[in-house]
Formats: sequence, structure tokens, C-alpha cells
Amino acid sequence: STEMKALLLQDKKIQFVESRVDKLENTMTVDYGQQKELERIRKSRAITILGGINSKAYKSVSGKVFRAIGHDYKEYFDINAYNNTPSARYGEAVQYLKNWLPDNNLQIEINRANKAN
Repeated sequence: STEMKALLLQDKKIQFVESRVDKLENTMTVDYGQQKELERIRKSRAITILGGINSKAYKSVSGKVFRAIGHDYKEYFDINAYNNTPSARYGEAVQYLKNWLPDNNLQIEINRANKAN
């Protein structure tokens, strides 16, 4: 019937729009504000791990820690820059940075630097 054909056509149109929305959601990246927030959380986490901005480790190994957290994050999310974080994974990205820990060798280096006289 004509009604059935119209319903099937409508259903095809809806499926097409839904697939486009899914594709958009999977390819959209974080906006500027979210990117800035991720960078703020990253910096805060690194400083905490180093023992604070006035710690001995901050002075001697902060570069290594910032590189490590950035490297691990980009590897985990399979991206080349923070601004390419998928917006659909923003919440996961926030949790990743808040819970990030350095590998064992870097943690030992931080501890040694903070104990140095």
C-alpha cells in the first residue's frame, strides 16, 4: 500500500539520520573549554605526583613527568594532541588524568629527588 511505502521511506530516512548522528558523535572532538580543562587537570595531577610546585622533584623531574603523562594519555586515547580527544570520551579523559600514575622507574626518580639534600 501507499501508506506502507511511505512508512518504509520514513524509516529509511530516520535510519540515515541516526547513522549520521552516530558518525558525528564518534568523530567530534572536545571543544576549547574542555581542552583547557583537560590541560588544567593534567598539570594539577603532575604537580601533585611531584610533591607540589616547591618540591625538589618539581625542580628536577617535572619535564619528565609532564612528558610521561602526555605520552600515556595520547597513547591510551590513540590521538596526537589533546584537542583530538573524542568528545564522547571526555568524562573518561577527565578520570584518566585524575587517576594517572607514573611508571615505577619514574616514581623512584621522583622519590629520590624529593629525598635528596
